[in-house]
Amino acid sequence: MSFLTRRNAEELLAQLLQTSHVDEMHAVLRSADGTAYRIADNIPDAPHRSAEASLRITVRVGKRYASAGSNDLSSAGMHELVDRAVRLATVMPEVAQVLPFPGPPSRTSTDSPSSSQEQLQLPGADTIRLLMDLAGSADLQMSGSLAVTRSTLSVANSQGLFLHYPSDLLHAQFRVYTRDGSSTGFGEHFSPVFEEGSLLRTLQTAVEKCRAWKDPVSMEPSRITTVFEPRALADMLVPLLQQFSSRAIQDDQSFLRKLDGSTFVGTRMFLENVTFRSDPFMPRLRVAPFTLDGLAVKPETWVRNGVIAQIATDRFLAAEQGIEALPPPANLIMEGGTKDLETLISETSRGLLLSGFADLRIVDPKNCLLTGSTRDGLFLIEEGKITQAVRNLLIRETPVYLLKELEEIGQTETTSATGSYFPMHLPPLRVKDVLYGASSGLI
Repeated sequence: MSFLTRRNAEELLAQLLQTSHVDEMHAVLRSADGTAYRIADNIPDAPHRSAEASLRITVRVGKRYASAGSNDLSSAGMHELVDRAVRLATVMPEVAQVLPFPGPPSRTSTDSPSSSQEQLQLPGADTIRLLMDLAGSADLQMSGSLAVTRSTLSVANSQGLFLHYPSDLLHAQFRVYTRDGSSTGFGEHFSPVFEEGSLLRTLQTAVEKCRAWKDPVSMEPSRITTVFEPRALADMLVPLLQQFSSRAIQDDQSFLRKLDGSTFVGTRMFLENVTFRSDPFMPRLRVAPFTLDGLAVKPETWVRNGVIAQIATDRFLAAEQGIEALPPPANLIMEGGTKDLETLISETSRGLLLSGFADLRIVDPKNCLLTGSTRDGLFLIEEGKITQAVRNLLIRETPVYLLKELEEIGQTETTSATGSYFPMHLPPLRVKDVLYGASSGLI
């Protein structure tokens, strides 16, 4: 099934809810209609289209809950889905207390853009040719993809809730590499609109990083000042944001938990120039203004002038604690400064420029300690100039330290974590004494 309009989704979910024979039902309906180019060794494939839709329901029968999903949205398919969920519910243990699904919002904070807005189009053959020419003129090979996806998210339940959010997204990722495979560069671009210039700049940056990463030198494990590009910072902040959670704190999986089990909310943990906000309605960072369980997502401040302002609380913990539920951030805005990346580099006497990571992961959630390999451009800075490529290193650091020991914050730009769409406005940062281990061996 292709892209579902609001009317299509509302009619389909109404049909589902009317035919149910359970105490409560909550449904999440997704649809996506996309077209993509695949590129391999500077040769683009013909554009191909894909379309899909899925439905996932949660039912309550007495004090028993169960969930089931399906891609069959026919009447028969939905009947079978409900029957399957009910059968599963009969063998589930009873819950101690029933928590009703959310009802309709009391205000319009979950209003979404019209699904009749002009559809984002896949870049044409002329743009693809420009990208191929850019890689070819640099005598580099390129592989990757360029895709446009129009998707919808709809949430409804037997309490009268119905929410619908359509979105368009352009996603491009380019891996360029020398013909002997000794150097690579990477570029990734997410955007709700098509801008040819932005696509070309993304690839140009990957080309420049690939060409500059020649004859890299080895470095011993050490602490050294580091300039983090926004994409590298984004990769480190995603696991940090996941710990702004009452559930993570309760499970002792967050740096925001004190030894006595209380939280650091209201405590200054970072420098005063660190402020984190989220806003689902922020231009260029728009995300669904509601969660999968139907809670409204509103503009929030998570860190204000270095002080932990609040943490997310799911509706189950909120009910236990007698407080209002607060969904986690779905995007991030970090307050920035006035200096660009080049200025941060020019003001560094000795350090590293870090472009991105390959496999960043948490090794100790209690202080959000991360490890992983640098990739796609690691360079030595001496007397304010990039002087040498550096072999990729294993980093062993926590973003908590970065936000406590940063020396400079640059101008913000739109970015996202590598490989997944989590839109952010982030600046480059210069941080002193970042810890690195041995060479990772990655190219």
